[in-house]
Amino acid sequence: LVHASLVSAVVSGGLSACGACLTLAAMAVNLWFRKVPYIRLSSPIVNTIIGLGCLLCHASCLIMTFNAYMGSQLGLCWSQLLCLITGYSCAFGGILAKTWRVHRIFTNKMRLTTIKDWHLCMVIAAILLMDAGLLLALGLLDSPALAVKRLSEQDMISDGAVVLHKLVVCQSSSEVLWKGLIIGMKAVFLLFGIFFAWETRTIHVEALNDSKVIGICVYNTTVMGLIGVVLEFALPIGSVDLRLVLLTCCINICSATTVLLVFGGKVGGQGVGC
Repeated sequence: LVHASLVSAVVSGGLSACGACLTLAAMAVNLWFRKVPYIRLSSPIVNTIIGLGCLLCHASCLIMTFNAYMGSQLGLCWSQLLCLITGYSCAFGGILAKTWRVHRIFTNKMRLTTIKDWHLCMVIAAILLMDAGLLLALGLLDSPALAVKRLSEQDMISDGAVVLHKLVVCQSSSEVLWKGLIIGMKAVFLLFGIFFAWETRTIHVEALNDSKVIGICVYNTTVMGLIGVVLEFALPIGSVDLRLVLLTCCINICSATTVLLVFGGKVGGQGVGC
């Protein structure tokens, strides 16, 4: 059976662990100084949800690493999928909700609009509810199962015997369709983020306006997401080490960059983050 090498597992796991530690530190600072005026105006609760989402993305990379090194297990496959989808929705959903608030407040000229943090949490909850529905449909209609893939590579040994390389993977009968649905739904969120960022680009209330940073976050997420999707479908399934390192790097870089954008300005006191 083919599995990831120790070197690739250490590299992927190490990057994921570093990203998780960075996120935990940023979340701790955010909560500790949550009563500081600038941080309080920036919705520390929502920032914490964003940090939790990034943490779940790093956790999905750790699970992916363990799964690739030790051999696929059905429970780990589900855990990885759940962490990645939920993490994305919490992280980007939080950023999207904050920018939606700015859009509603400054574009609704007919009446004064008050949008509190619990409204933003409801937006995130709605996104998570859609994720739950999609995952429930996947589990009921086309639940992934373990399958053994025979790879094309064969090694001849001295006595004439042939060594067959096999790989255990988690897959469903309509895997491409489900991946397309998941990617499509996340792409819709990205489009909404771009729209709100564009609509609020001229607003200059720094404590509330996240349009500049969300533009960077959207660009970062779009680029790394596109790279990840291309790698997922382009790399041969037998390239275990290459797939593991590149995919975890995409997720870790995207998550760590989001953490730095969201929390970096607050920690530095420069008012740059979301």
